[in-house]
Amino acid sequence: SPLAVAVCRASVDAATGDAGGAHARLSAALARAAGAGEQLWARSVLAEIAERAGREAEAEAGYRAVLSADPADVYTRAALADLLLDLGRGAEVSALCAGREADDGMLLRLAIAAKATGSPRASDLARELAERFAASRARGDVVHRREEARFELAVRGDAEAALDLAKANWGVQKEVWDARVLCEAALAARPARRGEIAAALEGIDASRLEHPHLARARVALQAGASR
Repeated sequence: SPLAVAVCRASVDAATGDAGGAHARLSAALARAAGAGEQLWARSVLAEIAERAGREAEAEAGYRAVLSADPADVYTRAALADLLLDLGRGAEVSALCAGREADDGMLLRLAIAAKATGSPRASDLARELAERFAASRARGDVVHRREEARFELAVRGDAEAALDLAKANWGVQKEVWDARVLCEAALAARPARRGEIAAALEGIDASRLEHPHLARARVALQAGASR
C-alpha cells in the first residue's frame, strides 16, 4: 500500500541523515491513509523518527498513543522504555515493563531501570538476565549480542566486555542502537581500545545515522581522539 511504501522509505531516510524530511513525508502519508492496523505501525515508526530528530516529547506522545491502541505491541513498548531511560525516568520504565519479565527485551529494560533507580530488585533482575544470556550462548545463539552489550555496560558496568560484544554485533547489525552501544561502550572502555572501532566510526559517519545520544557519543569520541 502507499502507506507501507512511505514507512519503508521514511525508515531508510531517517537512518541516512534525513530524519526531519522523513518525518514530514511520513506525516503527510499518514494523513492520507486508511486502515487502523497499518496506521499503528506507521505511527510507531513516526514516533521513532521524531526521537531520532531530537523531538523527545513528540516521540513519547506517539509511542504512548500506539500502546494505548495496542498494548501488545512489544516493539513500541521497548522503544518507549528506551526513551524514558534516556530521560532519566527509570521508575516509569519499571511500571511500563512490569509483569513482562518473560520477554528478554522487557527484562533488560527492567534491569537497567532497577540499576539506575537503586531498586532492591536490581541484583535479582541482573542475575536472571545473566542466566538467560548464558543459556543463549550455550545454545550457540548469538543474535542478542547488542542486548548483552547493553547489559554489560548499563547493568554490570563492564565496559570492556560490552565493547567486545558490541564489536561482534556490529559485524552483523548496523542500526542506530547497534552504533550507539558500540560508541558508548568504546567511550567507557580503556581509551587505548578506541582505535578498534575506527572503521565502524567511518561507516557510522558515512551513513549519517541520526540519534541525539549517538551524536553526543560520537562527538565525545572525536574529542578524545584529538587530545
